[in-house]
Amino acid sequence: MADTEESGVQKYVVSTDRSGDIHVHVQGIVPQHNRGDLSQQDKRCVFLTVHDLGTNHSSMVDFANSPAMSEIKERSCFIHIDVPGHEEGSPDLPDSYQFPSLQTLGEDLITVLDFLHVRYAVGLGEGAGANILARCGLAHPRRLLGLILVNCTASTSSVADAFRSRFSRWRGTDITRSEEVFLIYHKFGHQMSSDSADVSERDRMLAEYRSRLRGNLNTHNIKQYVRAFINRKDLVLRGCQPDILLITGMLSPYSTVIEKMYKELDKERITILKVEKAGDVLAEVMAVLLLVIGFIIIAGMLVGLYQKNTNQVCKSKKRYDGKTVLVTGGTTGMGLEIAADFAHRGARVIVACPFEDEGADGKARIIRSSGNENVVFKLLDLASLDSVRRFSADILATEDRLDILINNAGVGIPADFLTADGINFIMQVNYFGPFLLTLLLLPLLRKSGTATEPSRIVNTSSILHRLGKIDFDNWNRTRYYFKVRIYGNSKLCLTLFTHELSKRIKNTNVIVNSVDPGAVGTKIFKGVTCGSFVSIIFSILFKHPWEGAQTALYAATSLRAGKHSGAFFKNCALSRAVELTYDDKLGARVWEETLRLPAKVAQSLLLFCQGQGLLTSLPPPGVERRMSRAMSMEEYDKPNIRRLSLTPSVSESPPHRKL
Repeated sequence: MADTEESGVQKYVVSTDRSGDIHVHVQGIVPQHNRGDLSQQDKRCVFLTVHDLGTNHSSMVDFANSPAMSEIKERSCFIHIDVPGHEEGSPDLPDSYQFPSLQTLGEDLITVLDFLHVRYAVGLGEGAGANILARCGLAHPRRLLGLILVNCTASTSSVADAFRSRFSRWRGTDITRSEEVFLIYHKFGHQMSSDSADVSERDRMLAEYRSRLRGNLNTHNIKQYVRAFINRKDLVLRGCQPDILLITGMLSPYSTVIEKMYKELDKERITILKVEKAGDVLAEVMAVLLLVIGFIIIAGMLVGLYQKNTNQVCKSKKRYDGKTVLVTGGTTGMGLEIAADFAHRGARVIVACPFEDEGADGKARIIRSSGNENVVFKLLDLASLDSVRRFSADILATEDRLDILINNAGVGIPADFLTADGINFIMQVNYFGPFLLTLLLLPLLRKSGTATEPSRIVNTSSILHRLGKIDFDNWNRTRYYFKVRIYGNSKLCLTLFTHELSKRIKNTNVIVNSVDPGAVGTKIFKGVTCGSFVSIIFSILFKHPWEGAQTALYAATSLRAGKHSGAFFKNCALSRAVELTYDDKLGARVWEETLRLPAKVAQSLLLFCQGQGLLTSLPPPGVERRMSRAMSMEEYDKPNIRRLSLTPSVSESPPHRKL
């Protein structure tokens, strides 16, 4: 049993409406004020844990106290829950007490978070405790950002039926031999009977578990928890908003039902981790999981600490009354912060994103924050070249000026597939879309700029552009690179585009620069294994979107930044991109290869670029029809393939898709 005093665990008793008093044990951060005000929780990852049958919070305390957790524990906070009657030395629950259902317990956990003033947490539960946390996540999706569920079953099963038949005869105050056998089976599954199990290790685990079971736990109250588990209602995880990591061992009695549950759920939000030769996953598998979580948190803390200490704030107070600013992706995250800042400066702000609801909400928030009613939302889907074309035509037709274009929109690492245009999704949203948008809006930018106050283009790159590689034979292929590499490729191309464009528009009234916003708490890792939890931890440790927006604001408003074009800025200061960025031959070829993308850049756009002085020579006849390795000849020859032009087709409508 863990000694709460020696372990640095603070104990609280939280009164709930339906579950009575819940004993809470806070480990990792000592609350400074009464009612458990967790200090510095914004800089730490907060885990909310609930234990399984036949144990209490001490199993989770021991887990957090394991040597592998030492670095993580210093940078995290664990809020351990004892279900009613499971605290050390608890008396029998009174006969008048109605033990809460798992659903009620899950719903009442929000009272604990409110009591401790915890805004967000990641749920970590085992067995019955995992079931409780899953119900909490369903009831309060805005408070539990993610769920790590070990051996969580969503419905009654043959195992539960066996429990019911056995425990229906559990009438005494002590645990009988048969009841102990079934609790051991619930905990370890087939691991105890497996031929591959180490005998000495198996005996040690059994002795330790029996010691817990017959130690300071009240067996009368254990019975109440078991009955609540047996009588649980179905757990419907379909449509669950928090991201979920399911963990089970192949020797667990619940492995089959957990795999079945996983197959029925939305794979976008749920990941499963199955471990061979393991029944007690919390003991067997957590060592591996800890290495993953530990690396994420430790690396995140180092990067986050550096980012926090080096982050600078844009100090420009310049007003933009009478000016027009366009921010792609300006309805959430960094883009929202950038757009709101320009609205405060008096500019006419155009925000663009592919979602009606998100756009309307972002526009309303900007107006409410700044008091500036001159905010416009327009639909723009960078994953559709037709949408880019229509959006640009609309801007050119309705706006008389454009002073600043901030290409902020982008995707992280969601998926690797071809868009309807036959282009790799990540590459199109992060590079090809902004490339086309910038060129189509360039005439209006040139018209609006002056020699003393040129128009500005700011392209949002990333530190991961340093991972990029330019391979013209494969840059548009799917399932060829890791998705992180594709993301790096897209940001490297955008940085090369910035440098090359600056040379082609030299001595005009437009300057273009790229920025690295730093490590910002975004969902860049969405779509990779355990990426949801990486994103959650990064959102806690890394820059806030307001902090990440500062360098883009600096490049767009600073007098000092206005003296540069083709430059790279980081932390509100002139910096240097990866050396490939300054390879003039590579930059020129990337430009030309982009314009030759199969059946997507029509002759009209090539002529437009030549007319603007952006293309030294047209490619040989027919080269614009060169087929991408990512498309088959049959796909290319389809008559309904759309080609770009400066004027959108009236008959076509932009596809409605989600990034």
